[in-house]
Formats: sequence, structure tokens, C-alpha cells
Amino acid sequence: MQPFRLFLPESFEEAIQLMKEHGAKPISGGTAVTTLIKEKIFQPTTMVNLRKLEKDHAYIIEENGQIKIGALTTLRDIETSEIVKRNHPVVSNCLSKIASIRIRNVATIGGNLAHADPDLDLPPVLAGLDAHIDIIGEDGERSMDIKEFIQGYYETDLKEGELIKSIKIPIMPDRKGIYLKHRALSEADWPCVGVAAFVDEAPGSVPVVFINSVADTPIMKVEGIQEIFSEGITTEAIDKVGELAADQCEPIGDARGSVWYKRKMAGEFTIRALREITGVGESLI
Repeated sequence: MQPFRLFLPESFEEAIQLMKEHGAKPISGGTAVTTLIKEKIFQPTTMVNLRKLEKDHAYIIEENGQIKIGALTTLRDIETSEIVKRNHPVVSNCLSKIASIRIRNVATIGGNLAHADPDLDLPPVLAGLDAHIDIIGEDGERSMDIKEFIQGYYETDLKEGELIKSIKIPIMPDRKGIYLKHRALSEADWPCVGVAAFVDEAPGSVPVVFINSVADTPIMKVEGIQEIFSEGITTEAIDKVGELAADQCEPIGDARGSVWYKRKMAGEFTIRALREITGVGESLI
């Protein structure tokens, strides 16, 4: 690892100024960035460490019908939060499946989402909950839907000099969700496939499904579900959605599975997730 300069700002404004002046990249928990540095994929000369911002930007609160989470909040703190467990247990459940407790004690939600790895567990769950990302930069603040925020392979809508400030998740008592993660190598591994499925309890509601690890973003939405379920949710219709999910995938074969295997698992876990949240058919989990 080659030496690099490290700045420790005490506010987002100072961090943004340092990033602009030195062309520096930010680092918070560092669980992803340090791996990239060790593997010499990323070789920074200057970095801005955001850890001193924790006192003001590591929090979980209920505000205006939403759960607001500061960008410097660790994944473990979110996982164990009573506010999160009470309102959206699917988020806590998802986080409990990420890596190890040691990693989750350090990794922050802001850094996790800014990384935009297509194998990330949390984005498909946040997409199903209509989460928004609050962004701060030199020109002020803005907010956007997470489904628009992550735009491609390790690519987000963050402009130069911008940082994630917070994440807002609407509190929706009538929305039921599940996240199923299929690991092919080890308990602490990235997903081979992860499926998040959601449905509202209101009559006539149609489920939505988001899948990671099978496209260039971790938020592949299965399209065409409305048409398949137009005459009702049955086991046959759920099976057809599973086929649809498999057909729409564009996975890359790797150590966790071939292209054929990942497609097969995307379809299978879509069926399992939909059966579980709709109560239609025998549970497969």
C-alpha cells in the first residue's frame, strides 16, 4: 500500500472543501475502500476521513413519518435499532446477513450505498421501501429516490464534491417485505443472488421484486408483474413471475455461480419470496 495524505474534517462543509481543493476521495468505515487499496485497484494520493463527523451524523430518528438515518451510522447500529426493528424489520433482517458483526460494526450506511457494488444487500430492500438519499454538496442539498441514485456498476448520481448526508425511509405499516439471500460460498460471503419482495396489505395490491447480483446495479426491478397478477395471485402466477425474473437477469458468472445458475436461483428465490409475503402456496423457506 502506497502512502497517502489523510485529512480529518469536522463538518461536511469542510470535507467538501477539502475534496475540492485536493481532488480527494472520502472514506468513512473504509471496509470497501481499504480492500480496493490493498488489491491496488484504487491508489489514492489524498483522502478525506469522515469519522470526526460521527457525533453529528450517526443517528437514527423518527421524523415526519420517516426513519431518518445519518450517513455515518454503522450497519450494526441500524440492524439493532429498536426504531428500525419496530417499523421495518426487513431492514434489520437484511443487515444481519451482511458479512460479519465485525464488519457491520465499522461499515457505515453512507459508505455502503456510495460504493454501489451490484452485490450489495441493502439497496434492493431500500428500493422496496421507497427510500430517499439526502445529498450535500457545494451548491447545497438535494434528495433523490435510491432507485435513481444507483445508476450502474459502482456508479451513483453523486457529483464531484458531493456526499451522502442521510437516508430517509417512509414508515409504512401496511407494507410487508422480505429479503432472501442465497450464499454459494460461505455464511459471510456476498450474495450469489438476493431477492427483496414487497406487497401492501390493501386489497388489490401487486407485489414488487428487486434483485441484486444479477445486473449492473444491486436494484434490478422485475418488470411485468402487474400483467401476470392481473387476474389474481396464484401459485401458477407466482411461478411465471419467477420465470420472468430469471429471463430479465443479466448476471456475470464468477466463483459464486455460472450465468445459468444465477438465473436459476434468481427465479427460485423470487418464487420463495413471493409465496412468503403473499401467503399463497406452501412456504419454501
